[in-house]
Amino acid sequence: MKTLYKNNRKLFALVFSLILVFSILELGKAYLMGELLGLNMETKKLVGLIVLTIVFLLVYTLIDSGKQLAVKRLENTIRYDLQQRCVRTILQEDPASFFRKDSSTLINDLTNKINEIVEKYIHSQIQMTALIVSFAAGSIYIAALCWPILIFLYILAGMGLLGNRFFFVPLQKREKALLVQKEKWIQTIKNFYDNFMFIKNEHYEKTYFDLLRSGSENLHETYNKADSLLMASDAINNGFGQYMFLGTIGIGALFVHFQMLTIPLVLAIMQVTNMVVNPLFQFATFRNRIESSRFLIEDME
Repeated sequence: MKTLYKNNRKLFALVFSLILVFSILELGKAYLMGELLGLNMETKKLVGLIVLTIVFLLVYTLIDSGKQLAVKRLENTIRYDLQQRCVRTILQEDPASFFRKDSSTLINDLTNKINEIVEKYIHSQIQMTALIVSFAAGSIYIAALCWPILIFLYILAGMGLLGNRFFFVPLQKREKALLVQKEKWIQTIKNFYDNFMFIKNEHYEKTYFDLLRSGSENLHETYNKADSLLMASDAINNGFGQYMFLGTIGIGALFVHFQMLTIPLVLAIMQVTNMVVNPLFQFATFRNRIESSRFLIEDME
């Protein structure tokens, strides 16, 4: 997979640059929120701050849109590269080995497998890169203002990440089962197409309808099993995130009580907390997706 990134260095560099700029803007947003919600503020300063906020939000929106567009362009380019590599490899096979394969397997390789790789493996890796940058920027900011909050966040996050390890193997098993059902579904559709005239002539409509319905139900059930486990891991991560958010409020309130922090700074820290908390648990979520689809990369290679 490293080769795919090397072949798209410029696009990947653009994505990384926009991710970095966006993380810096997130810190700026936190600062502006704290300033806007400050209690003692002169009218003249408030007007200037509002104008600055309007300009800032315009830049923020443009960078965010550009980042999302660049990420999608990179993913689409990698999908195209994978398709070309597969086709090039297939064309190098001799006819005997090629025709030993079922056409549904070939279709599955060039559609479902590549889409799964891009949507789960590649997308998750790009998002994890963004999370690491966000996490680093947020950690530095919080540590400079109130390091006990950062330690508290790290402890709860470590507990959550440890719990996520139990999902790796079950997720991969369910992902493999899903891919098998997709391939069976393609084969069922292909058989239906190939035998359509026979079905009509011999009046086997009900028989094939039952076959198609059974295949569709199996695929639907397998999707539900795979998604339910992913949703369970996401729910656990979100639960830890809520504890971390409330804990940050509690520690911040103590520091305000003892006049070690001001309310605007606590509000800014709460905003930046998302840059630390969300990456930690989204990192676990995306890692689960990467682990569940890693076998696809091995098959493709």
